[in-house]
Amino acid sequence: MLPGLADFGLVDYPDKADLTNRQESVGPNWTMNPEMKRNPTIADSKSAIVGFLLAKTLWILITNESLGFEGEYSNKSRVALKNYDGFLLNTGGLADILKKATNHDIKARPNKGGEFLNELEKWREERADFDKRNKVEWKLIQKVLFPTTLPSRVIWKNINDIVNILNLIGSIDAPPKSYVNS
Repeated sequence: MLPGLADFGLVDYPDKADLTNRQESVGPNWTMNPEMKRNPTIADSKSAIVGFLLAKTLWILITNESLGFEGEYSNKSRVALKNYDGFLLNTGGLADILKKATNHDIKARPNKGGEFLNELEKWREERADFDKRNKVEWKLIQKVLFPTTLPSRVIWKNINDIVNILNLIGSIDAPPKSYVNS
């Protein structure tokens, strides 16, 4: 049996009195998409929010935070995956997926669960390919070390700088045993 995730949304019982007002915001602010906050009566509650909520839920599961975050995902904010243990470098494609899925522009988001899951599957496959992952991770290391311009030559003499760089490089996952043994 495949694992599943469900969002039952709000329930409407015909012929029952409403518990909330028509314009009342219902739901957690840290996971609610902006169009539902702005005008829930006209927002598309079926397709446009699927990727948004999946991204917020994924972030909660990955970071082990009990609450999500409001707004769009940004790799330059306190909610960035790189701020959590084990995610210093390994966030490239995943951060891009979270950013795209939490975009305030509905048209820029994956608007169906399958689209979001396809993006995740593509990321997973790229992570499994050591050669592809290695190239991405080295580019990320270069961006961390040299955020504006890549120099043609670098010499580090300060022991603390050398240790920090070795720790950065050491934070990358080792290649799979099958790759090393081939």
